Amino acid sequence: MLRWIVSILVFVVCIPNAFASRDFLISFWGGPELKSDPQVVYRDIAQCGFNYSNLPTGTDERGRPYPSPSVEQNKRILDACSKYGVKYIVPDARTTDKMPGDPGFASNLDAVIKDYGRLPGTGGYFIADEPSAVRFPQLAAVNAYLKSKDPSKLRFFNLFPNYASAKQLGTSTYEQYIEQFCSQVKPDILGYDHYAVFLKGKKGDEQAVDSYFLNMELIRAEGLKYNIPTCLSLLSTSHEDYEDPTLADLRWQVNTALAYGYKGIMYFTYQSWNPKVDTGIVNVELKRTHHFNQVKRINNELHVLGGVLAGLKSTEVYHTGKLPKGCKPQNRNSILQAQSNLPVLIGLFKDAKGSTWAFVMNRDMQSVGDIKLLLAPQYHHLIEKSKSTGIMREVNCNVDGGFDIRLQAGDGALFMLE
Repeated sequence: MLRWIVSILVFVVCIPNAFASRDFLISFWGGPELKSDPQVVYRDIAQCGFNYSNLPTGTDERGRPYPSPSVEQNKRILDACSKYGVKYIVPDARTTDKMPGDPGFASNLDAVIKDYGRLPGTGGYFIADEPSAVRFPQLAAVNAYLKSKDPSKLRFFNLFPNYASAKQLGTSTYEQYIEQFCSQVKPDILGYDHYAVFLKGKKGDEQAVDSYFLNMELIRAEGLKYNIPTCLSLLSTSHEDYEDPTLADLRWQVNTALAYGYKGIMYFTYQSWNPKVDTGIVNVELKRTHHFNQVKRINNELHVLGGVLAGLKSTEVYHTGKLPKGCKPQNRNSILQAQSNLPVLIGLFKDAKGSTWAFVMNRDMQSVGDIKLLLAPQYHHLIEKSKSTGIMREVNCNVDGGFDIRLQAGDGALFMLE
């Protein structure tokens, strides 16, 4: 068995990352309940701008929070997803039902691929949410086998945030947890969730904001080190100790991820599970809430920018204003500078042709930012890619040689530097 695992791991080194050439991933947690009509609900999911669907909402016969749909249920969902141009990250209990070395480990995974691999709606396989490092050897074997047998499909994982306990992580530090996951599991995507910045009564708390950006700094660094696209699961639903996010809050989360070079966004959640709190994108009756059009607008903008964002490589990230802990300030050598003490976040990138891009974000959660940008001498033009049309438009230089832009709270803009 050991020889088999080694041979698979060697083989998959030669296979490119299944997610690397995909469009920007736009998905969610808590999809429509299994009892709903897929042909109706996945039409709404497509209209809201999602290109990937994830786990259904509800519980299974054992009362577990995320059900393992039957093959028949998954195929009904896949049929609807295919009809509306959405890919489904298929959850099937057989994926992690066996340990490497157990009888049936390979045959289980072969059966999963046989059931779903050739269906047009299949975008990938759901493997694990917030696993302890103790599970990494098993997850590595599952990932390697699926990658060798069905390399075009995404293998999806989601990890703990940096405020998880050592007991939850299974390691002494969060840094060890992320490093072991990347080096052992070798995933297609490095995803995690982080909601603490929106705790009730403490929204925007300095320590929570520091924790949020420290998490981003580490995930970005590990993603670049191992050439793994990164993904943020963000808060879109009030639950437990978390507030109901505003449109500015949703934008703030999405745009911080874009500035850090992330290639995927997951909303938590799509459907509300509490009939007393209708703060999902749809409520428990699958009727649209106030978040539906907010998320639709953001997602449509991501689709417009996605063709560029998916192909950009993050080269630098820096902040102005009050510096979050562990983050880098801009300096006089920065090729694009914000000429004020406003809280601004700037991410720099290169595309496949070597062109320089920048994502500029107003880091303020509540106030409009009038930002003056200054280019380094070797650059002469600042060209914005419209989020609504995709049209490239040159920003006019002002009399001081700078470029004036206005960004709403939490908003951002993508530019090419020439």
